[in-house]
Parts: sequence; C-alpha cells; structure tokens
Amino acid sequence: MTGTLLGEWAERRTAVNNRGQRKYSRTFKIESDATSDTAFDIGSVAGLPVLGDAFPDDANAYCKQISVSCQAGYKYWTVQCDYDDTYDNSGSTPANDDIQISWSSELFQRPAWKDKDGNGVLNSAGDPFNPPVMMDDHRTVCRIMKNVTTVPTYVLTFPNVVNSSAFTIDGVTVAQRYAKISNVAVSEVKRRNGTTYRSVTVEMQIRNTEWDFEILDAGFREVDGTDRIRITNTDGTDITDPALLDGAGNKIDDPEPADAVFETFRVYREDSYIGNIPGCT
Repeated sequence: MTGTLLGEWAERRTAVNNRGQRKYSRTFKIESDATSDTAFDIGSVAGLPVLGDAFPDDANAYCKQISVSCQAGYKYWTVQCDYDDTYDNSGSTPANDDIQISWSSELFQRPAWKDKDGNGVLNSAGDPFNPPVMMDDHRTVCRIMKNVTTVPTYVLTFPNVVNSSAFTIDGVTVAQRYAKISNVAVSEVKRRNGTTYRSVTVEMQIRNTEWDFEILDAGFREVDGTDRIRITNTDGTDITDPALLDGAGNKIDDPEPADAVFETFRVYREDSYIGNIPGCT
C-alpha cells in the first residue's frame, strides 16, 4: 500500500478574513497504487500537513481539520486541510501548546454589613437590619487552560483552596489570601498525532481583600461572667431582633453605626502550591 503525494491543488486554495478571524484551506492530490488503501492511509501520506501545523503564510493559524476524499475509483484522492487562528497551538505536541489564560468578572449579591467607610449598616434605632440589606458585588475570575498527558493530583484537593503566599499570573500580582480556586475541570481524553492528552482548566476567583468570612457581631445573648444570658427589653421580655455586641460578648447600649464590630473567621484551607499552577509564578 503506497500513496504518492502529487502536490497541492492550486485552484482549490481559499482564504477568509472575517473581522480579523482568519481561515484558510489547502487541497492536495494523492495517487494510490492499491485498492486496499483506506482514508487513513491516504491522510497519513508523507509530506501532508498534520494537525497543529502552522499555515505557511500565517504563523498564527493552525491546521485544525483534515478531510480525505476519493475522487476516482481507488486511484485518485484529495486531502483538504483547513486552518484557522481561533486556537493558538504552538506545536504539534499537545503538552507544548501555549497556556491559555482568560479573565472575566462575576456579579453576585452579599449582605451589606458595612458602608463604604467601614461603619455598620444599621437602622435609625441602631439595630442591624433583619434580614440584612443585600448589595451587588463582583469577583474577578481568571481561567487557566493547559494540556497535560496525565490527570494532575490537585484536581482532588484544590477546589476552595486559598493561596497562602502571593503569586503572579499574566503579569498581575495576586496578594496572599486574595485568590480562591473555585473549579478544576478535566476534559475527556483527546488524541493528536498519536499522543493521548487532556485539557485541564483551573478557575480562580480573585478578590481585592482576603478570603475571610466577616459578619456583624450581633446576637440574642450576651456574656455575664462565665454565663451567657438572654438579652431582654426594658420590660424584661426577650428581644426579637439581634442586638449589637462589642466583640467581647457584651451588648452595646444606644449603638451608632461607628460602634459596629465585625467578627472575622478564616474558613478556607490555604496552600502555597497555587503559585505553581501552569502560568503562575
């Protein structure tokens, strides 16, 4: 079984530029000398482009699809190679492909415990709103995609992990405890040029402050020596809304917004290995 590359079919060359997205097509003629030759045999003839090859005149466009077609009996075939620049492949070996980094933002709502000056958000009587007032907030989301030949072990341990030391990604420095891994995704098995691989995507959410759980210090009981007692109204009845506390378990009398105290808790596991994710330094 032998296929011979007769050359490129010049009349079949095409190119499209759609608002900067470039696509190309090249077609090659193949002559077979055996009726048993298959499309795989013809598509594997020496000298043909392979998936991941750059287009000759555009180094940023890569071969993404190869189509084989028999034109006459068993003898003459064509091989069409389609290129585009929508995937920046730096080589034919999957693990050598460039790391893909993208940025976006995520909008969500959270309780408005503090105002912009750090004072508590309270009603005119100095009590916290129950339920609390909600406000819009956002997080920066960074996604990193890398091809690997084996599934990394961190897929089991990374979700909800906070960085214990500062690192840099895409030229942006992320301070200690400002990033949290929110998702790790591993693709199905892929194959290219005889190599089996997977694409791993790590998604991290980045805040402009530490990933700590902060909440207004308020409740229905206060500390009395070694005991905790119910907070009551002046008539001796139990309060029906949480009262502001001073951080030591004591009720604040006649509170102002500036008197509000906030308790901070560290609830996420920390790990310095986040700085070793592909693309991070």
